[in-house]
Amino acid sequence: MPLSQDDRIAISKKVVSIPKENERIDEAITALDAQVTTLTKEDTGNKNIVEDKNVLINLYQVELGLYDGKLRTSLVEADFTNSSNKVKNNPFFPNDPALTTLPGIADGLWKGLVPYSQTKAIGEKDKGETLGTVAPNEIALIAVVQGFITAANSSATITNGIIWRDFLNDTLIPAIPTNIQDPDATRSTENDAARTDATDTVATIGPSYPSFPTGWQNLVNARLSFINTTRIPQIEGYLGTITQDYSSGAITAKTGLYGERFTFIDARLNLAAGSNSKKIGINNSKKAQQQIKDTNVQTLTGYQAVMTASLFRGPGQWTTKIHVTDPSGFAASDSVYFVADKQQEVAATIVSVSGTLVELDVSVPKKYRDSEYARLYKIL
Repeated sequence: MPLSQDDRIAISKKVVSIPKENERIDEAITALDAQVTTLTKEDTGNKNIVEDKNVLINLYQVELGLYDGKLRTSLVEADFTNSSNKVKNNPFFPNDPALTTLPGIADGLWKGLVPYSQTKAIGEKDKGETLGTVAPNEIALIAVVQGFITAANSSATITNGIIWRDFLNDTLIPAIPTNIQDPDATRSTENDAARTDATDTVATIGPSYPSFPTGWQNLVNARLSFINTTRIPQIEGYLGTITQDYSSGAITAKTGLYGERFTFIDARLNLAAGSNSKKIGINNSKKAQQQIKDTNVQTLTGYQAVMTASLFRGPGQWTTKIHVTDPSGFAASDSVYFVADKQQEVAATIVSVSGTLVELDVSVPKKYRDSEYARLYKIL
């Protein structure tokens, strides 16, 4: 079925306009690349600060888990990428209607510009679930020892006391941050005291063991008191809290390392101004532009199988001669057409082609302007 006049005009317009459109896309991608370069530098700075905070947070989360047995989550770079891309069940912009366990989000959908602060930002799991378990942990080991004290089983008390002692020596004491790992003066002093208390407990159990049951009971009571009333509250204070208005998304209060880190989580992920969010948004725009260009190239290839077209290099001059941008597809005796935006299509025959100059058997009026996509085309 031959092309109609409307088809010829529309297809010829696409053939000559796609190269220009792709040039504009290339320019846009270049401009976007420049923005990505700037944002990458900004985001790298924010990322480095977050990672510095992660080091201390992870240390204290590990130590805390060795006491209370709760497995807290660590923040990794994939959490930022997934959140910026709104991957399902990402930690900072929850988006699963089936998920109804998150504090303040009954429908599972976070609508704020500020990232959500109640999952990985505070060591919780992605879906607001109960934390996993750290095993062994000291409180559980002490509970076993206490059980045998209560049961008046001195032999089992000693056996499990040795397990407790070895756990302190091999696992817990090495996990307490040193002043090199955390040079903060206040925390360092308290860390040293925690290490001393654990070391003293190891020495008290020792190879000679406390008296049974009184010595063991006193040791258990003293150690549990230190863990529950001193050390756990200390670490929870180091880590801090984040309070968020669930309606507006605004952070109303934040403390400790979690609070310090969240400042830069927001600096990276805030939907309005976050460096990572903007960078990924621009990269997605680049991908979209490239996809448009790829589609254009495929479309142009298809059109060129049925039509040859070339833009005028200048307006018509009421002569039979016109320069075109690409004369390679034309030859003498070809039946052709020319048209411009808002102008009629005119049929013609090529008399001759010399370089970029094409001579027709009809004159080309001045109203056929190159600025209005004046073009010469033929059906193949």
